Amino acid sequence: MSIELLRRETRQDHQRLEDRLDIHARCATARSYRRLLERFHGFYAPYEAALKRSASLLPDSLHWESRVRLPRLIDDLAAMGVPARQCERLARCPGAPRPETRAEILGCLYVTEGSTLGGQIIRRRIHEMYGSEAPPTAFFEGYGARTGSHWRALCAAIDGALLSPTEQEAMTRVAQGVFRTLETWLCDESPHEEFDA
Repeated sequence: MSIELLRRETRQDHQRLEDRLDIHARCATARSYRRLLERFHGFYAPYEAALKRSASLLPDSLHWESRVRLPRLIDDLAAMGVPARQCERLARCPGAPRPETRAEILGCLYVTEGSTLGGQIIRRRIHEMYGSEAPPTAFFEGYGARTGSHWRALCAAIDGALLSPTEQEAMTRVAQGVFRTLETWLCDESPHEEFDA
């Protein structure tokens, strides 16, 4: 399956997530921004643990170890007064993906790695909103200068995966599911809900 076909098949889910996730509101105050990071933590903690268990199925060209994002979230939260031990008590997303096949992993990574591109836009917006008082944004920085090359490597891996029609369908279905899970987990609550761990 080409990356363009995957993009087309997930476009509606992607757009619905973007439309519902009111970034301006969720970054408007330190409390709402912290809550957003807590929700991302609740998704990435179980998701990256599951990916680690299946990482051997990934091609070496993707350099899985360099794509782990949870430590950046933990650092950002610590800078906002939520220490690592408190992060362990944060709510976990019950629908966080747990991919077990190569097709499922690629479907998940299409969504989460693609979010690093949007994250850089969010990071710039936060710094425009707050100026020198901006909260920590390491998570949204993605991989810094390597973000573009990491994304291109994933696109090449998807294009070159030689998946069967059944695997292609699984990859698409999983990617659509990840978008929907993120929409529910991030959007089905007030951006000002108090931290309750």
